[in-house]
Amino acid sequence: MKADTLSLCEDTTLVSLRPNDFDWSLQLNNSVFLELLEIGRWSWSLANGIDLRNHHLVGVVIRLEIDYLKPVFWDPTASLKIHTKADKIEYYSFYLQQSITNQDEVLVANAKLRLGLFDKNRRVPVVINIEEIQKLDTMT
Repeated sequence: MKADTLSLCEDTTLVSLRPNDFDWSLQLNNSVFLELLEIGRWSWSLANGIDLRNHHLVGVVIRLEIDYLKPVFWDPTASLKIHTKADKIEYYSFYLQQSITNQDEVLVANAKLRLGLFDKNRRVPVVINIEEIQKLDTMT
């Protein structure tokens, strides 16, 4: 099912970079891109009323493809924008597209990923039903 039929919004969040995010060559470390994408996914999920912060359901990355397009060089005031949108939803999976741009709106990375929901109490994957997930009591 296409995500646009479910009224899921796209989300863009701005993240400031930290000095330790850069490696010896003064470039943003590749592992930091993965952290930035995770921040983007949390922002996207909360923007869509999916709040799993204190819940027995957890989001798990099943597959991630990332293209590093341009280096990000050391700048003590740098921030990056992470844009996240749902491409489609299948029985057990969200398919998301994410991009990272710099302050000049230059695309520095693209990512595609498959995200599933897992019930940590029952130790089973969970069927994705957006309306039900948005109604969850986050304290259970």
